[in-house]
Amino acid sequence: MKNIWTIAELDPSKLFEVIRNRDPETSMRFSLPIPNWLDEAGGMKFEHPQIADVPQKGKRFGFHNGEDDCYQYAKIDGNGVIIFTSPTPGQVIALRSIIQEYAENVANLKPEDVHNIMLRAYDELGIMDVFNGNRDEIVSGMDLIGQQDVDPAYGSFVYKPDVSSCIFLAGNGEFLDGPAATPQIIENGGFVTFSGQSKENVAAFIEETITGNVSKKLKGKIVSKVQFLKSRRLANGHPISLSKIPVQEAPLKRIYTPKPISGFPEWTPEIRDIERQWLEAVAEIFERYGFVNIETPAAEEIAVLADKGEEIERDVYEMKRMNAEDDKDPKIALHYDLTVPMARYVAQHYNELSFPFKRYQIQKVWRGSRPQKGKFREFIQCDIDVVDHCPLSMEFDADFPVILYNLVKRLDIGNIAISVNNRKILEGFYRGLGIDDPQILRAIHVVDKIQKVGEEGVRARLSEELGLSTPKISKCIALAEIRSTDACIKDRVMELGIDTPLLREGIKELDFVMNRLRCLPEGAVVADLSIARGFDYYTGTVYEGRFVDYPDHPPILVGGRYDNLVGKFMEQQLPGVGISLELTSIFTKLVKEGQIQPGRKTPTQALVAMPDMSSREIARQIADQLRERGLSVEVYHEPIDIDKQKAYAIEKGIPYLITPSAGNTREHCVRDMRSGIQKKIPSLRHWQPN
Repeated sequence: MKNIWTIAELDPSKLFEVIRNRDPETSMRFSLPIPNWLDEAGGMKFEHPQIADVPQKGKRFGFHNGEDDCYQYAKIDGNGVIIFTSPTPGQVIALRSIIQEYAENVANLKPEDVHNIMLRAYDELGIMDVFNGNRDEIVSGMDLIGQQDVDPAYGSFVYKPDVSSCIFLAGNGEFLDGPAATPQIIENGGFVTFSGQSKENVAAFIEETITGNVSKKLKGKIVSKVQFLKSRRLANGHPISLSKIPVQEAPLKRIYTPKPISGFPEWTPEIRDIERQWLEAVAEIFERYGFVNIETPAAEEIAVLADKGEEIERDVYEMKRMNAEDDKDPKIALHYDLTVPMARYVAQHYNELSFPFKRYQIQKVWRGSRPQKGKFREFIQCDIDVVDHCPLSMEFDADFPVILYNLVKRLDIGNIAISVNNRKILEGFYRGLGIDDPQILRAIHVVDKIQKVGEEGVRARLSEELGLSTPKISKCIALAEIRSTDACIKDRVMELGIDTPLLREGIKELDFVMNRLRCLPEGAVVADLSIARGFDYYTGTVYEGRFVDYPDHPPILVGGRYDNLVGKFMEQQLPGVGISLELTSIFTKLVKEGQIQPGRKTPTQALVAMPDMSSREIARQIADQLRERGLSVEVYHEPIDIDKQKAYAIEKGIPYLITPSAGNTREHCVRDMRSGIQKKIPSLRHWQPN
């Protein structure tokens, strides 16, 4: 039998420990510490041609390894150790004598002394060396044994007792979690070794692997029985007896307990049923106002998505596998909103569309930023937009709050406050303050966060990031504090002493929108000069809607006018305006607050019972007949006690149970599971559930 093994299928209880290697000759080391060649000020005590600046490592002493024909570099601050690997006892005696010719105390060695020692070690003794960058590490990791009369600082035999953990796997198979690029073959049993790892460390790693919460990488290496038993011993120094070690006969079959992925909500069927009803209601309302449905791909070119503006890298999920297939641009990512894909869609299908083009989209979008209250990595957006040739009527700007207000009423999600502003007011005002054009967008982003970071937070950022003076900052704050439920805000803005043509144009457009919105109840829409929306493509009207009852919740309605977004993809200016409903944010909040009651567990309207095997065919005929009439029907899957079939209908909330007639009679029994009333019906041809 051939098994496929992975780390997650190893049994921690079968782990045992061994030393790295039992061969005394290959376990010996002779160490030569490098003296400290720096003075108290950190300067060099000696000049020597072998001392040089090594990139990213600082000053080092280099010596040519005659065996490998390469250079090694040792620290010059007294923390390095040159290790001569696997010397014979005779080589150790000779090397000790060479060192003592130059200095009785290793701390007194000079660079030329070490250089000469290394040359003689290669030429006269022919032994290999390696450099360990941390003397404390090498000393603490070795036990000095033998030659007790030798100064342990150098010239000593050292023994490496590093413990490794192992599991012996019986039989034949493949191990997939090793360092090799291909599966490691196990023939007639083999040892999986984890070098330098204790049993406790390996056991903890196996458990992490099972849960998927791996904090580090750990790979096991397959070693054959013969090879392993020749070279290893137990940690106590005794030889390994295969008959006395634990054996794992087969891979462990574990049950993985998945964890919810943060930012990716999902619902039970009862809640999903309500969400689906919401989606149908949204589509119905949008279509009542003449919007047509489109759907764009989940993936877009990053060059397309980059038209959002700032912080694009934080928001997008790159599709690495698709990008890896072609090293050339453009790269691909999941879309983070639906407005930019819509603009690309309009440009590519321009000759096939009728204008003004009124479209709606209801799709999932993905954002890479960290999930927070009311914000997700995967969520459903419901968008409506109008795109037209210049000029795009301001009537559309005024229509959107009305449409969304009626949609909110239809969904019965409570009171929503819709705020409206115009980016031209902000840009015109900041330009009148003398803020440079490159800084205007940054100032808009900062002030837009006033509800999140507060007035003092905005003041600090305007001062630190843009270098604005205190009077200018006060003007920016004063503008952001203007709110009004009527159409006349011009006087309050002009009182601040700033006047530019763009500012007046923005005030005029905002007045127009607010006048058209008088049809809504008082307070349903407010002009709020603090909002700007974060996306740079907005150029005029902007919208933002929030829960009245949950003011700290993020915005649930957002949008605005954009004059140049479609024009970035074609040689025509096609301005647009749109608004988006953050359906997942709204829905999740109301579920959490208990304001959404679960729907039905199943769409089934009737369950056809199967009292016995002889009724199977008639039960299926009844179900097919009812389905042809558009009803949702299940047939119970096996002939068991009728009470158990009733219990199934009650558990799933199925309102009717139909029991086929017995014998030659055509009367079927229909039971209303809600009231318990039961009737016999000669024919189900005209039967209709309530």
